[in-house]
Amino acid sequence: MLTAPKDLPEGYYLKNFLELVQFVYQQYFDILKDDEREYYSRFCQLPLDAQYLYVRMLMRKGNIFRISKLRYREICCIESACKQLQMASFIIIDPPLTLVDALPLFNKHEWLECLARSDIVQENNELARLSRKDLDNALLDIGDELLMTLNDDIVQIKDSEYFNVFSLLYFTHAHQDLTEFVLRDLGVLQYESYKIDQGSRYFKSRAVLDSYLHYYRLIENIDSLKDYEHDEIISLSDNLSCLVGDEALARRIHRYQFKLARQLERTDFLDQALKIYNDCELVGAMERKARIFFSLQKYEKALSICEQIKSSSTYEVELDFARGFGLRVAKKLNCEWHTPPSYFPPETKLIIEKSELNVEQAVADFYLRDGSCHYVENHLFLTVLGLYFWDVIFLPVQGAFSHPFQSRPHDLYENKFSKKRQLLWTEKWRRLDAQGLNTAELFATYEQKYKISNAFISWDLVDQPLIKLAVERIPAAHWCAIFTRLWSDIRENRSGMPDLIFFPSRGGYELIEVKGPGDRVQANQQRWMRYFAEHDIPHRVTWVEWC
Repeated sequence: MLTAPKDLPEGYYLKNFLELVQFVYQQYFDILKDDEREYYSRFCQLPLDAQYLYVRMLMRKGNIFRISKLRYREICCIESACKQLQMASFIIIDPPLTLVDALPLFNKHEWLECLARSDIVQENNELARLSRKDLDNALLDIGDELLMTLNDDIVQIKDSEYFNVFSLLYFTHAHQDLTEFVLRDLGVLQYESYKIDQGSRYFKSRAVLDSYLHYYRLIENIDSLKDYEHDEIISLSDNLSCLVGDEALARRIHRYQFKLARQLERTDFLDQALKIYNDCELVGAMERKARIFFSLQKYEKALSICEQIKSSSTYEVELDFARGFGLRVAKKLNCEWHTPPSYFPPETKLIIEKSELNVEQAVADFYLRDGSCHYVENHLFLTVLGLYFWDVIFLPVQGAFSHPFQSRPHDLYENKFSKKRQLLWTEKWRRLDAQGLNTAELFATYEQKYKISNAFISWDLVDQPLIKLAVERIPAAHWCAIFTRLWSDIRENRSGMPDLIFFPSRGGYELIEVKGPGDRVQANQQRWMRYFAEHDIPHRVTWVEWC
């Protein structure tokens, strides 16, 4: 079991930094550039205080700091460390600044003090009454001459892109950073142990790495696409299209281009959006094209796309769209369109007294009168799947794991996932079909792996008594059916399962989707319940009215 978080030793962050850069230096030495290797060597030659300070600054937000704000117990002399870092070309002391750069470094009171020390503004009373945002605008109107009033030395990290290269080589994406080491050391997060060697390298060449770096440079400063003109969005999409990397990068690019095309759609640049969708190999791109053609009253083209989806797609979400939307288009063309009848799940209406509980928990409490009821959403079945298939998920397949902070293999969402693990994959399914789930086996994995990060498992939401009850009450055929659909499209099907699982006193079980006033059944929930009906899995929708 997880122990209580412990205090971190002094200098923990330097140890973590060195663990990262040393790993990358050894693992990817052949694809590092000369200046990147030199960056590593220069850092290793720094005095200890300078190493401490550099990593401290890397871990802070931004790359410009006031020396007076850099105070750390383990660093004997900040000023001396700064000089050592400047001599080694890691920072610049008193760099050229604009007022825009300097504004966030000082609080409102400090800026008013700067003004009081100067003769730029004679009367500060009105400025003092302004909000911080309005004061910043007023200072910007005054201009860069305000920089002359500052009475603090400034430092700027130099060439931080070198560390960005090391970090990307280590984590393979921009969503993780040195914080992962801290969470691990505190015991907040734990990760599975797996072998990592030269054969585990994620990046196979410098060309692939450069494409990843270019990708992140293109998107790193984009907070909201709403702020961009349509020609800027098109240019960004064109630049992304020029990148040549691996399959994983191609998926990232397509996902981002999908966002770009959606923004063009929202601003009525439909032809430009179509062009991006045509090159976007992503589930949903065909749907968007059909909807655009429909809005342009090009119904034949819209219907042709629906027919193409029906004949070739293996994704339920696309097939559902094609069946329903195709009927809508066919009506415009006065032609026939075959679509399966809609499925309407069993329903119950409840009138219950409104309380501070959310609607799902209120309904769960209602069903406690006749058994055991748990608010689980998607967590129960995903957790049991994660426990049962643990050895498949973390099988040491070449290229699946490249750093020690992974809760899933790199290829989890790829079509080749099961083929790369064919022998164990087939054996797990054979045993599940023949013997069902074994509680002792699940509990052994639960105890051994407790709190280790797994992309499917919610340790804090699903406990062993609930798993035991679920395995006892749910037939093996139902587990097989649910796992089959989950694995068929993990990214899409891991959501949309019913809110509650109800175990009546008389035996059996039932999955219950709860809908409050004004709510409706979502498309992914409807697909799950239609699948339940096909496999005789008990389910219903409970509609709630407040008393």
